[in-house]
Amino acid sequence: MKKILTSLAVVLCAICFFASSNPGPRSIESPHIDAVNNSSIDISRIELTDTATIVDIHATFRPGWWIRIDSATVLRAGGKDYALTGASDNITIGGQFTLPESGEDDFTLYFEPLPFDTKTVDFVENVPEGFMLWGVDVTGKGGKDSYADAVPRSVRDISLDEVFTEPVLEVDSTELRFHLLGYRPDYGKLTVRVTSLAGNSTLVLEPDAEGNVTATPVLYGATDIVPMLEVNGSRFGSIKLAPGTPTDIWLDCAVLSDDVTKRRGGKVDEAAVRAYDNGRYAAFNRIMKTPEVSSVVRSDIPVNFRMNVADVTDALLARRAAMLDSIAVLDVPEGFKAFLAKVSDYKVLNGVISAPNRLYYEYYTEKGTFEGANDSLSVEIPDAVYKRVVSFIDPADPALLFFNNYPEICEVDWTAHGVESPLPAQMKRFAELQESSARVGLLTPEQLAEFDGAEPFLAKALKVRNDEANENYRRLAERIKHLPEGAPERYFDDCVSQFKGKIVVVDLWNTWCGPCRGALKVNEPLKTGELSDPDIEWVYIADDSSDLGQYESMIKNIKGHHFLATKEQIAAVRERFEVDGIPFYILVDRDGRAVRHPDFRDHDLMVSEVKKALGK
Repeated sequence: MKKILTSLAVVLCAICFFASSNPGPRSIESPHIDAVNNSSIDISRIELTDTATIVDIHATFRPGWWIRIDSATVLRAGGKDYALTGASDNITIGGQFTLPESGEDDFTLYFEPLPFDTKTVDFVENVPEGFMLWGVDVTGKGGKDSYADAVPRSVRDISLDEVFTEPVLEVDSTELRFHLLGYRPDYGKLTVRVTSLAGNSTLVLEPDAEGNVTATPVLYGATDIVPMLEVNGSRFGSIKLAPGTPTDIWLDCAVLSDDVTKRRGGKVDEAAVRAYDNGRYAAFNRIMKTPEVSSVVRSDIPVNFRMNVADVTDALLARRAAMLDSIAVLDVPEGFKAFLAKVSDYKVLNGVISAPNRLYYEYYTEKGTFEGANDSLSVEIPDAVYKRVVSFIDPADPALLFFNNYPEICEVDWTAHGVESPLPAQMKRFAELQESSARVGLLTPEQLAEFDGAEPFLAKALKVRNDEANENYRRLAERIKHLPEGAPERYFDDCVSQFKGKIVVVDLWNTWCGPCRGALKVNEPLKTGELSDPDIEWVYIADDSSDLGQYESMIKNIKGHHFLATKEQIAAVRERFEVDGIPFYILVDRDGRAVRHPDFRDHDLMVSEVKKALGK
């Protein structure tokens, strides 16, 4: 009898094994998705059958707007594509699927049948800027919520007993080694927004197939970076770095599925760590993301437009007192509590100077317009407000150099309100020169001499930033067109006059403009497709508000003639053509006549109008 039972157990185990390894037809509700490149479609259900793979789509978009599913859409699994074969009656493949007043609707797509042993599949629209959903789980077991097991244990289990919070006032090239956990080349480039006392810059990095990439930027004091992947812009959170400290940074690509979770009404785990590092501020970065600390730091004040700046200041100071009470009972090192107290000071200072903008924002939020705002709002900041703030907080505290928005706080003339330290005035002048001169390589020795005897960091940061800008311009010299320095009013004509006899498509853009980047991706294939014609010239005009490092990286992949305008030159172009935003297009005919075309934001219209200008 015992042998019979043993044999029966073996048979049952074998049945279970084969059932799990070849599960057969099945349906998975709300399948896990590793990453998406959009916020418009989600897979609410996927069903595998002998004859088809059935994908139920939940679409979300603006009411009355439409989306389109191209006939080239496939499911990709195991290196093979499974074609789209049909759809439900309420959608036409290749046609416009208009969203109702609710902004939400559902439809079903049918594909060739997937093998039953498939574990994950990609939804690929196969057109420029098409819908992509990667790593759709078809086992029903779910995907990975974290790839953090690949992070060294010594980094994951870092001690929070000592947390370094001092501002490192150095300027130094710093090796940053990024490791993207769970990365796929489909996720594209890594963009890193870099923010310091010396302003903003952007790194655009190309990870290798394993998700590793190294950069060596110059860091200016305690610096914040915010990494994000090209695929959908999901951010891994802010990471504080110290100049001169080589740092490994591990980024968990599981963050790319958080958008899906949010759209489905799920709650994203706020305690999940998406970024790890081993730098000087590693413990600081970790403790700042703990729910206990972040809830204190993120606390805000209620504001409505019927308040005045004095009312807002009262609320800010009351919030500061409450923050100090909350900080006192936190289970964190005493030194870190002292830092959090400085955070409360910074929030008051920043809140006061931004109060007018906040009141305008609240007015617009309630009214839906700015009309009448100037008559309704009380946005003047009285001297009494500044004096009251100074009675609680020292705006010249060197510890505030930890916060990268400190230059904005220093726009106020604090000496007029009883502050004796020269630091705020020095910082104000530093910010002016950084923006107007050093960032574009135009700093003079006389301007630098203004900081003799001042905080040494400021003088060094200006000089290094100025040298860095000049080096960027030197590298760019081979790629951008240089024009004689003349009246700004002639700038546009100087840009396009050399192409007389051709049709010229002029694109006004900047690196910081998200819609510009999206339009560039759509337009680039036109040059080898529908608008492949030697009689068409493509001219791209950006201005020096673009980050030069990012500009240099981007124009490598944009075929055409590139011009980098000054503020005065681009202002003249905007005035002449009544530019209402970017991207903005201007079409120049063979005789040099230029016509504004904001409607070219519709790329199909661009194609038809350019062909018409060609005489086709």
